[in-house]
Amino acid sequence: MTSSDYVVTVNPRAANEPFELHGEGEALILVRLLGEAVAQHQRQNAPVQTGQMRDSIVVDGPHSDFLGVYCDIGPTATTPDGFPYPLVVEYGAKEHDGVPARPAHPFIRPSVSVLRRVTL
Repeated sequence: MTSSDYVVTVNPRAANEPFELHGEGEALILVRLLGEAVAQHQRQNAPVQTGQMRDSIVVDGPHSDFLGVYCDIGPTATTPDGFPYPLVVEYGAKEHDGVPARPAHPFIRPSVSVLRRVTL
């Protein structure tokens, strides 16, 4: 990718002064900052018992591929046997094998709302 592949113009109605980001480096910084905003929203809204899940929320990236530039964002916490329990927290679980049902406590999917408030 060349630097001309990345140009982001911020809507002047949303900013006091219009400005532009030119080049790959500045676009990657913007993607990382947006990723950090999403991760912060997840940390603020994650249910907490021990804090391990909340504290495991990370932003990995930015990366780029044929679709564009992105960050991987979310919790990395697992049980001792490697099960990604934030999935059960996010989506809930049905009763099974005598284990009671757990209601969903979404905190990952709603964090995308942070991006809806960004005007580009």
